[in-house]
Amino acid sequence: MAVAIVSLLTPLLAFAQDAAGGMGGHKLEDLIFGLLPFLILGVLFWFFFLRQIRNQKNSPLVKRNHNYLDRHEQHMQRMEQLVDRIAVALEKDKNKDKS
Repeated sequence: MAVAIVSLLTPLLAFAQDAAGGMGGHKLEDLIFGLLPFLILGVLFWFFFLRQIRNQKNSPLVKRNHNYLDRHEQHMQRMEQLVDRIAVALEKDKNKDKS
C-alpha cells in the first residue's frame, strides 16, 4: 500500500515547487527525498520479511521439521549403538579365533 502511494506521489513531487519558485536552497529536500525511498523500503522489508521469519517459530511446518530432526537424532543414536555392538562382537570373534 505504501509503495503504491509513494509511486503515485513521486511524479507529483518532481513537479512541485515551493512558494518562492526559485531553484536555490533545496539541498535538505534533495537529501530527504533521496533517502526517503530507501527508508521506506527498509521499513517494508522489516515489516514483511523479518517479522514473518520471527513469527514462523510457531508454524506447523517448523514443528514438523523439529519432530523430524528429533526422530533422526534418535535413529542415529540407535545406529551408533548397533555399530558399537557389532564392533564388540567382531572383536570377541577375532579374539576367539586367535586363542
